[in-house]
Amino acid sequence: KQNVEMLQALDKDVSIDIMTNLGMNLDNNKVFLELTNKSTVNWCVSVENVGDHLEYVRHGAKYDRIRENLSKVRNMPYGHTLMLFGTYNLHSATKLREYYALANELNCTIHWQVLINPMEHNVVEFSKPVRDYCLNEIYKLYESPEYIEYTQHRNSYVINQGRGFLDHVAEQLTNQTKTEGCIDLDFRKRCQDFEQIYIDRDIKTFSELWPELDVLIER
Repeated sequence: KQNVEMLQALDKDVSIDIMTNLGMNLDNNKVFLELTNKSTVNWCVSVENVGDHLEYVRHGAKYDRIRENLSKVRNMPYGHTLMLFGTYNLHSATKLREYYALANELNCTIHWQVLINPMEHNVVEFSKPVRDYCLNEIYKLYESPEYIEYTQHRNSYVINQGRGFLDHVAEQLTNQTKTEGCIDLDFRKRCQDFEQIYIDRDIKTFSELWPELDVLIER
């Protein structure tokens, strides 16, 4: 209610940034309806996975609805911009090409952020086999059709920001020498606890959705 009142008090041409996961029904959402009446809105959408992988990470989210909402925002009048705010973590580190494919479909940009807390999701803290796999995924992304298409349709600032972020992650993964005290077992425990809590949800398990990591993470 307070957001609706605030938006109603603002002039139509005030520039607005909004951070949202777009997981709600927009048809009867009063905040969304107020935002559609504004002339300059930057939609920053918290999404870093697609399909079943998104539904695993974001509690109660439905990918079909989020995908439909993303399209609605993307088709807003001139002055409304769409940006995907993705967190780089273990759940997104091996699904980079799918993520860039989504950005290409929506013709929008990606702004990366690193997830360092809780530590159990920080890729740099995992065992070497996991780190090496995630490092290789970054290099495979750079050579992929999805990334090449992305760089061909974005300005240099956007390209350099994203490339600089991933290059920095790659450097951290390369220079990390930790062999003991890795968080693999803590991560497994966290997944088990999560899946037990949400056992009534119609979602697949981590091992089903990320088999490429399941075989590498220590047991």
